[in-house]
Amino acid sequence: MPKHKRETEKEIKQRACEFASSVRGQFIIGKALAVAIETLSKLPANKKPSSDIDDMKYLTENLFQMGAVCHALENGKGAKS
Repeated sequence: MPKHKRETEKEIKQRACEFASSVRGQFIIGKALAVAIETLSKLPANKKPSSDIDDMKYLTENLFQMGAVCHALENGKGAKS
């Protein structure tokens, strides 16, 4: 989302929160979490941030399912529930 001219920091944050709460925002966040989970899961065990991955999975499963499901389908992995 582009910054509008003369917006205050508070207004920028308010617009960002509104966007994050929108269907599009939920989709983008879910997709970003899915990509992050997928990428981090490929790391060697000694470098894998397991608790971060678990937290991301929790958020995906409970708040941001739409983007994660679309990402899985786009990558031929089927929907994960």
